Amino acid sequence: MRSVRGVVVWVLLVFLGGLALLLSPPLIDYAFDPNTDWERLANIGQAYGSVSMLLSALALVGVVATTISQNRQARIALEYAQRDQHALLLKMAIDDAVLMECWGSLTQDPAPERRRQRAYINLILNFWAATWQLGGMPESQLRGLLAADIFATEVGLRFWEQARLTRKVVHAGAQPAAFDRIVEDEYLRALAKLRSTEASGIGS
Repeated sequence: MRSVRGVVVWVLLVFLGGLALLLSPPLIDYAFDPNTDWERLANIGQAYGSVSMLLSALALVGVVATTISQNRQARIALEYAQRDQHALLLKMAIDDAVLMECWGSLTQDPAPERRRQRAYINLILNFWAATWQLGGMPESQLRGLLAADIFATEVGLRFWEQARLTRKVVHAGAQPAAFDRIVEDEYLRALAKLRSTEASGIGS
């Protein structure tokens, strides 16, 4: 909102500055010369016409920039409202096994506790995605959390194995796709590390 107010103030200053610049020569002449030469004032006004047009164009650019900024903020607000609603629905499913049955993507595991774990991991990833996209978490920290908290567990590995293809289709071309690529990268790293550890165990 600060950026929008700044643009509005800038537009008003440009407009008022242009108006003062346009009116100042006629006002000065009128104030100090009783026998005002109106033809000369008209010529002065024409001379300042190009400047006035330039300032008007700048003011128009400011209005357009304000509109674009407002539209962007509205889209962001809508996106986060949708995420909040999604999180609420998942929490309801975690607390109620009957509601959990409504989520086909969460019922792939027959055990109720596994279903709740899938829903909870989904909430964690959605929270991290929002924090990362807002700039509140650097990519290095995100990768560290994924490696240490999600893909260090069997539950996390199984969740992404089952969810990765669906999310790829749902998020294709959208902002969450960039986040999912980071998750996928860390998932593949964890799998490679796990297989390497298993191979070393077999070899020994």
